[in-house]
Amino acid sequence: MGELRLFAIGVDEVRDVFGASDEVAHAFRTVAAAAFPPPVPQAQGLIGKLGPLFRRPPDALVIRPGIPTETEAAAVLAGRFVPPHRLTAAWQLLYAWLDARCWGQHLLDIDSARLDAVEFDLARCGLHTRFGIAKLLNGDLGLPLQPAPGMGTGYVRFAHVIAMRQEWLGVADQLTEENRPLASALLGWLQNFDGYAAAATAASRPVPDLIAMYRAEPEIS
Repeated sequence: MGELRLFAIGVDEVRDVFGASDEVAHAFRTVAAAAFPPPVPQAQGLIGKLGPLFRRPPDALVIRPGIPTETEAAAVLAGRFVPPHRLTAAWQLLYAWLDARCWGQHLLDIDSARLDAVEFDLARCGLHTRFGIAKLLNGDLGLPLQPAPGMGTGYVRFAHVIAMRQEWLGVADQLTEENRPLASALLGWLQNFDGYAAAATAASRPVPDLIAMYRAEPEIS
């Protein structure tokens, strides 16, 4: 099952992570350290007594699949290239940052076939395609970090979110029984955007846009 995660946060706040100022970099590293603490060193077993050929220095960096290290953090903050085999790890850092900084988020457990079915149902009810879920994955996020395999991204501005919410209100009760709960839950979340915007303004932060990130395989290996 795929996973679509929607975040309420200004897109420029996301882009500011790449080529970050000292202040943003410090905050980013603080979040990363809390989300991904270094592994606790384990006592050497019998293999550690077999000689230098088999011995691992106690302070050697442990590279774990899908788990970010300082190398990925430095690359993200500088907006540098991340090798394909470490993209998943780098995106984990950005997910942690979004979790910490967004005003709210919404999760949809949905694969591509179900997404197509929902889009068809919305169109059948008269919703313009520009307000569909697929429009959120428009590839316009504009980050230096390339999507990991099986991943899609995108965003829409705050004004589009408000218009999308209004359009969905006109068709939600016409959807099939199968799709109605999904629409109702998403609409309930979109209703929060006025409150998110007020909180952002009070905090001298940009009003939230809607950031979308889809993974065909939500579990990180």
